Amino acid sequence: MEIIFVRFNLPDKEQECIDSVRKYTDLSKHKFTIYDNYPKKENLAVVWNRLIEKSEHENICLLNNDCVVEEGWTRMEESLEDKFVGAVGPVCNNCGGKQKNMPKADSIEEINDLSGFCYLFRKSVWEEVGRFPEDMPFYGQETVFNRKLEDKGYKLMVDRRVYIHHYKGQSWLKAKANGDVNDNNREYGRMHYYNFIRRLKEVQKLPRDIVIMGSGKGNPFPTFQGIDQYVSDFGGRHLPMEATLEEIGEPDVLIVAQSRYNPEWYDKIRKCKAKKKALYFMDLRTPESTQFPKDFPLNEIYDKVFFNAKGIVQEWKDKYKIEAEWLPQGTIQQPTPPTGENLGVVHIGDLENMTYHRNRKDFLEGIDFKNLNSSIRDERAEIVARQWGIYGSSDFSIAISPAVEGYTSDRFYHIMGSGGVAVCFDPAGLEHLKDYALFFKTKEELEEILKTTGHDDLRKRAFDYIQTHHTYKDRIIHILKNI
Repeated sequence: MEIIFVRFNLPDKEQECIDSVRKYTDLSKHKFTIYDNYPKKENLAVVWNRLIEKSEHENICLLNNDCVVEEGWTRMEESLEDKFVGAVGPVCNNCGGKQKNMPKADSIEEINDLSGFCYLFRKSVWEEVGRFPEDMPFYGQETVFNRKLEDKGYKLMVDRRVYIHHYKGQSWLKAKANGDVNDNNREYGRMHYYNFIRRLKEVQKLPRDIVIMGSGKGNPFPTFQGIDQYVSDFGGRHLPMEATLEEIGEPDVLIVAQSRYNPEWYDKIRKCKAKKKALYFMDLRTPESTQFPKDFPLNEIYDKVFFNAKGIVQEWKDKYKIEAEWLPQGTIQQPTPPTGENLGVVHIGDLENMTYHRNRKDFLEGIDFKNLNSSIRDERAEIVARQWGIYGSSDFSIAISPAVEGYTSDRFYHIMGSGGVAVCFDPAGLEHLKDYALFFKTKEELEEILKTTGHDDLRKRAFDYIQTHHTYKDRIIHILKNI
């Protein structure tokens, strides 16, 4: 077994824990990995997942930095010999679940929830059900992981033979005192957990064997990050467009999240024996300007197409005689409203080589703003990595798209979903978002908006609403429900 112990600026308690592990653990049989997360302050699940991925051990124990183990504690590992057990933990003096003050006994019992202060599981199960969610705040990752285990039919167990002393909340209190976290972390942890449970209940009624063809796992750009988040939470596979027919297999649903046409791609998509096929078309091209060949039999390939602009849906229906629906772009799940550079008034995106967004220059001429963009992929990826904090911290973040009903680029959702103050050109059809952003139709209206102040309430409303209703997780669920 590999014991993973993550430090976070709690030296006295951490040393007490380390000493107890070294005293009561046979380190000739078990590996003890100590990682100091305080310098980088990464999301805990990011650290866990990275260390689990690197581990060469099948059995993993995640041990909090405010625990003290006792003699014989590693026998909890015995429960993992049962292939139906997903995770096991000990009893304790203090935690957020039923293990608290549960008397020791010579028994191992099923439990409906398991606290993460000392959490044992098999790496193969972690690979099967998906990683710990990296889009949750300071704590709470194991609560989602518990539900993922149960969703796959695994049991949660408490080993009442083992007691571990837990100084619950010490890391939290120290981090809060140092300004590393605040009470919003708890609030957003609860929000994301309840959102996860709500989405899971929806997903359980839907096809689970799904393939989403986009860029493949690990792409740094938001749409594909959002697909990865869905797959991590609810299953399925995210494959690149270059995947073979054998790799794609015969899923219940094939979703293509790629608007470009490539004959080799479409030869595979046509031949794939998925029960249902959907295209999520995140582009403004009309049937006359699309890359698809003339008279392309789109309706013979897809059961339904989802377009991100309401204003072009009917044209596609008429041209291809295909079932189609408006489905806007979305954003990724953020653990909490991100913070970063305050650039005042900011626009992120192209202002030069624009086929569809020619109105951007006209609106922004004479406006004092900072623009970030690059035509080089790696530089764009670096901007994307920074944009969340910039949106969350800047005074105003501008999103300007063509006057096509119901269309905005994904940056509009990224701004709101980062707790930013979105200033958006109003193309009509977005009335349901009027409480979460500032809209303009003329340059004069834009200039007046940029003189306003006091938008903290708007930031919070936008973050909460978008993170609950307009993530890519929500978009994929919508496709599965409506195909």
